[in-house]
Amino acid sequence: MIRRTFIGALGLLATLGLLATSHGILATETQATPESSSQLRSITLIDVDGVTHQPFGNEPTKATVLVFVSTNCPIANSFQPALQEIHQRFEALGVKCFLVYSTLGVQKHEIKQHVAEYQIKMPAIDDAQQAIAKLAKAKVTPEAVVINRQGQVCYRGLINDLYVGYGKKRQAASQHYLSDALEALLAGKPVPIAETKPLGCFIHYETKNN
Repeated sequence: MIRRTFIGALGLLATLGLLATSHGILATETQATPESSSQLRSITLIDVDGVTHQPFGNEPTKATVLVFVSTNCPIANSFQPALQEIHQRFEALGVKCFLVYSTLGVQKHEIKQHVAEYQIKMPAIDDAQQAIAKLAKAKVTPEAVVINRQGQVCYRGLINDLYVGYGKKRQAASQHYLSDALEALLAGKPVPIAETKPLGCFIHYETKNN
């Protein structure tokens, strides 16, 4: 089963050093280089069913949201209901949401099993080669990256403030960073908080030995 006892899984991840807590890494700057902006604007995503998505190839698309997740990160999994709500709320407003699975070597059947278990409706992108994660400079699951039509990263970081640290969870979120960023972007206003520190499980990138 993908779902495991939540606290036990968190404890194991902490022991292995796989959690990014409030004392962990800080997300990179939201400012993109002209080269990366061009790449993000023309990004092509292929989901686990083989469907190709070019979000900004569609004129009505106002923003693209990449949410980096994992099949076995308890914190990322706990956000699946909230992510589905965001997807349903903003899809009709011109926002394309994608779940991106960037765990090194993740298998398609594992992603499909995860999609079925959590009843995920948004496209699930197989990024086992980590090309998308590298382009978006993702570090943690879950981590949200909001991209406008110009290929600029307008928001990066937490979905909301439900978690205050490793093993520390509020009864309910009080700050909804991702939703607030999308509302501001759609209204043509500056994003109120453009970057927050993501909290979850580290994305470990392949290291090449020279």
